[in-house]
Amino acid sequence: WQSGDLITVDTETLTLSTGYTPGSASIGTNYSGALGAKHYSTNTIRVSNLTRNVVIRSSGTTANAAGAAYIKNLVTNTTNFNVNYGEFRYLGADIWSGPYHLMGVGMTCGSISSSTIRGGYVGLVLYNSSCANTLTANNIYANSSAGIDVNNSRTMITLNDIYANGYGLVLEGGSTSNAVIANNIFGNTNSGIALFTANSNILSSNRSYANLQQGIDVGGQFNTVTSNTTYGNSQAGIMIYGGANNTHVANDSYNNRYGI
Repeated sequence: WQSGDLITVDTETLTLSTGYTPGSASIGTNYSGALGAKHYSTNTIRVSNLTRNVVIRSSGTTANAAGAAYIKNLVTNTTNFNVNYGEFRYLGADIWSGPYHLMGVGMTCGSISSSTIRGGYVGLVLYNSSCANTLTANNIYANSSAGIDVNNSRTMITLNDIYANGYGLVLEGGSTSNAVIANNIFGNTNSGIALFTANSNILSSNRSYANLQQGIDVGGQFNTVTSNTTYGNSQAGIMIYGGANNTHVANDSYNNRYGI
């Protein structure tokens, strides 16, 4: 990590004033900015670096602004769109100008890994395909409507930090056969994970905590929800509604307003 990098401590941001190797020592006072909340070692504390070498952004610095840019990927082969270590800022807006107006990064087929998508409206939209997409080890941060919105099939979403968005991760009604595995989803102002009548998806080994609604909302049918941990959510750890034939196994839910 380098001087000038923007880091998050849970959902709050600081800027490094010197280089730092994670795990080598304490950051100490080598940063600018201030934390407004207390972060206790007895709770979960997550520190992430949002800064990448290549930045793609709108001209303004206000999320959900008129004229905000967006990225629309139309490739039909997964190997033709591969993004690593990119940073996407202030993309997308809630202004109807066509079917892709909401998205920061819109993708039919491809893979995105080790990247940051932040400060937009919907950070990442996956739509209208059954490509074997992958989203791996990304920071999806502070997008005002949702971090990730999925309306397709056969996507692997794993090892991402999805935090301080509206919704964390949404699987829409057209979403089937997706796998959401081992993600950290926290501090979102709505639910951490929401399945809106989505069918035949797998949610496994995710941590969804400190969200202002549910940890996990499960609608739809034939979904498998297993070995997830939900805690510290303002409403239910897991909420099941409007669906049937879902499987829930070995989930751990505690310190929520309601368990399940």
